[in-house]
Amino acid sequence: MKNKETVPPEVLQQFQELLAKRERYVEQERNVERDWNQVTSVSLCLKFPPKESAIGEGRVELIGRKEAFFKLDRFVVFIYSADSTLMADTDHKAMLHYGEFGGPTFEFPFWCIKDWQNGVYDMMIHDNDDGSMLVIEFFLGDDTYPSRSYVCRDNETEEVDVRFHLQIK
Repeated sequence: MKNKETVPPEVLQQFQELLAKRERYVEQERNVERDWNQVTSVSLCLKFPPKESAIGEGRVELIGRKEAFFKLDRFVVFIYSADSTLMADTDHKAMLHYGEFGGPTFEFPFWCIKDWQNGVYDMMIHDNDDGSMLVIEFFLGDDTYPSRSYVCRDNETEEVDVRFHLQIK
């Protein structure tokens, strides 16, 4: 067995990041009473090219509670800027797989179709099963701005406990 000194620092860092990610998702499983339609976590990953343009590719992942059942065409995702500009082409077919945490994961790949600036954005995820809409308000460019999640259903809104993770590459 290798001791700590012989393991490269980048391998240790990757292992620590994996443990931290696992801890975040395992912790989320404890508070499932206020999740949204068996979705415990939503993740947005934006990958912009290294040049000046802010147009790139991205992915939205919906991570479900353990043993949740999702139909492939159940959810539709939209992302809008504060001035109601559609920011991403999410017409691609969603992919459904089961990850290391036992729950289903929907992956929605997309191309950014507008320039992303610092500011407030709304991710709207429509559930075709019950007609509800999860809205996640987040701020791009300020890590201290807390995201806010709420559900619109039958002309009423309700705060929900769906975790949101933003990753920019």
